[in-house]
Amino acid sequence: MNKRYLELDSLRGLAALVVLFYHCLRIFPVLDIKAPNFANHSDNLFISALLNTPLRLIWAGHESVILFFILSGFVLSLPYYASKEIEYKTYILKRSLRIYIPFFVATAIAVIANLTLSKNGILMYSNWFNKIWTSETTFLDILNHILFLGYYSADQYNTVIWSLVHEMRISIIFPLLMLAILRFNWKSNIGISLTFSLVAFILLVMINPIYNTNIILTLHYTSMFMIGSLLAKHIESIVDIYKKLPNSIKMISFIFAIISYTYSGIFTNIGFIHNFLIDEYAVVVGSSLFIIISLSSGIFSKFLNLKPILFLGKISYSLYLYHTIVLFSLIYTFNDVVPIYIILLSTIVISVIVASIAYYLIEKPSMKLGRKLTNKQDEQKKIA
Repeated sequence: MNKRYLELDSLRGLAALVVLFYHCLRIFPVLDIKAPNFANHSDNLFISALLNTPLRLIWAGHESVILFFILSGFVLSLPYYASKEIEYKTYILKRSLRIYIPFFVATAIAVIANLTLSKNGILMYSNWFNKIWTSETTFLDILNHILFLGYYSADQYNTVIWSLVHEMRISIIFPLLMLAILRFNWKSNIGISLTFSLVAFILLVMINPIYNTNIILTLHYTSMFMIGSLLAKHIESIVDIYKKLPNSIKMISFIFAIISYTYSGIFTNIGFIHNFLIDEYAVVVGSSLFIIISLSSGIFSKFLNLKPILFLGKISYSLYLYHTIVLFSLIYTFNDVVPIYIILLSTIVISVIVASIAYYLIEKPSMKLGRKLTNKQDEQKKIA
């Protein structure tokens, strides 16, 4: 198996766009779904639909992050199935440069924007909006962000970086995970994944950590990487099975994928059908189905291979890194000047432009540097 699945790049790009929509909408108190005592209903039919129906798909922010983790596990595992010789030093150098350099530059820009533009909150906006760019900057804050992998508030400057902390931690141990994926069958690996998440769930209840950069969540999200790797291991046979299904079953599977992916917002008044593990693994099922459908359906594959969608996939990491910086900068600069809908529409357009620039000036050179350094190491080994 030595193949690049362009559809999955596009899927990552669409997920990054959904995260952008999520943060644009979450500035409003009525859509701040993680605020204390948040009421998951509204008299406004459109708001209610966004909260409690599969329409949640268009702003499913946390769900998109879970999809990112599954996609990462899928893609990182492919060289193992291609029987490539993988040296840990080469792998971790490439992976670190790929993630850290763009992160560092975006964080520096976020800190500068915070210090120069923030007005320490705007009362009309949500609790989420008003806890970002409103804390005093200390040397320890800067140090925590530079060191990257510690336990600290990721909301202070660029709220999206919490997921990158988990991404990098899991990337460090990923070759160990692949030992299990390669050695055991799919039932055992799913059992291991569920065990990780169950242990994490129990520890979260017992300890109740403050920040979402805690190591307990890393244990839980390790399961998502494993499931992505397991999906990649069996993708060819799964795709073959899916393609042979009747069209009616394919349609049902797509509808089920949407419902499963957005499950956390459906029937929230029925408490016993929702908890952390149920909601998270519903997203895992939906994400896995989206990946399978993307690689199996000619219609979806054709859509995901459209040039604009492929480009969105190419810039997805930069779009993820910069969109909240753009959002907060524009709100603090223009909130008293133009209507908020103009600011939000501008955020979408400018975020894509900034992400495109960042991709070519920062992200792509970071990947090139990783290849250059690892190729240099390989040449030195050959000489030795």
